[in-house]
Amino acid sequence: MMMGPTKKKVMVAGFVGFLLPVVVGVLLFMGYRSKMEEKIKELEIKTVTETRYVTSRDIGAGEVLTAEDVIPVEVKGESAPEDSFAESRLGDIINRRTVVNINQKTILTDSMLLPEADQTPSKDIRLQEFNMITLPSDLNAGDYIDIRFVTPNGENYIVTSGKEVEKLGIGNDTNTVFLRLDEEDILRTTAAVIESYILNGSEVYATKYVKPSTQLVESSRVDLIELYDKTYEQIKQEKQEALLKEMEGDTFGRNNSSDISLIVNTEETFTLGDITLTTTPTPTPTPTSSLALTSSGENPDLLNISVSDEEIAARIGVDYKVIEDMKVARNSRDESKIAYYQNWLLKKNTSMVENYPVNEKIAALIAHNPNILRDLSAKYDIEKLEAEREGFANFPLYEVDTYGDVKELEAVGKIQAGITTKIETQKNERKQYLQSLLINNY
Repeated sequence: MMMGPTKKKVMVAGFVGFLLPVVVGVLLFMGYRSKMEEKIKELEIKTVTETRYVTSRDIGAGEVLTAEDVIPVEVKGESAPEDSFAESRLGDIINRRTVVNINQKTILTDSMLLPEADQTPSKDIRLQEFNMITLPSDLNAGDYIDIRFVTPNGENYIVTSGKEVEKLGIGNDTNTVFLRLDEEDILRTTAAVIESYILNGSEVYATKYVKPSTQLVESSRVDLIELYDKTYEQIKQEKQEALLKEMEGDTFGRNNSSDISLIVNTEETFTLGDITLTTTPTPTPTPTSSLALTSSGENPDLLNISVSDEEIAARIGVDYKVIEDMKVARNSRDESKIAYYQNWLLKKNTSMVENYPVNEKIAALIAHNPNILRDLSAKYDIEKLEAEREGFANFPLYEVDTYGDVKELEAVGKIQAGITTKIETQKNERKQYLQSLLINNY
């Protein structure tokens, strides 16, 4: 039996009416499912954890971290700071020095630490004690200071800069400070102190950094791989130029054991305190060259110059182990590590330039007797007398008697005046003693 046109239309309309909601429902479901999958992925990302290191105790600024000071914990990946330390980077934490106070269970980041690990100190590093430097009243261990020298006419020099106060002397009123210094720092500081003894109105004093973590450290993102290559070529070129100058006779046999020049090549007269000193010229050495040339006129040393990773690391300002690891990553084509080193956070020390001119005569005196400051302290009781006078400063100079009248305590005043007289007398004797040493011996 054949259907009529009307009946066909009714059936088609019914089928379409049934199918349309199904299609719309499927599309809506697929859209809903897609959104749910995106949300699930977001939740999975938020719940993914990564290992980071946190402090196991409260740690003060200036402390050197050990393995016991940090513990690994699981943190949400998205909440981990960009410069925090993954589980494989424990070696990047150990022996590093903190620049801020860090509370217990704080996630450690690279910005909280000084750029270089505390390596075994060089042989010339000493923990040097000074009690002749004027210190800030609020100075504490862990602070960073510059030592400066000011003359009577206002000239102000930096003797040594960016030094950490390792510790202070016992007692709140002490003027003793302990600093970690190398031989050159010790020479410069000792020379400045001695010159302050001779030059009336001069002073050696310390100034404290407000925020050493930013004042002494400069940070920037660099491509360490590219910087390594450029530094290699730069050092190699410098060595080649030095050898060429030596071949041309421009290099002389000089003693470069100290960065402070104690040799003068012209006669010079200058005044130091109440005395006049004259320097005598030092004979100029004869040019020498130990370089040999091949038959073709080329120097083999010039062609075979080597540059070590230690030299490059020192020039860049990173630990040489970082350079070694970077080279391994490049040679093994480890893309993730290569990307890491191409966005390296480079930190450099930015201490002030030390510009105090060490006097040649005083330097010779120190070279002859490195313990000159200790000998002067034993010979003269100035520091002890100043501490004694400071003690009497806390005593009242006046009292009120039973009648309500103010009465001067003459005894205390006389004691203070007597101590002051002794101090000035000993300062003059010390000055004359040093002047006689400089005139007669140096």
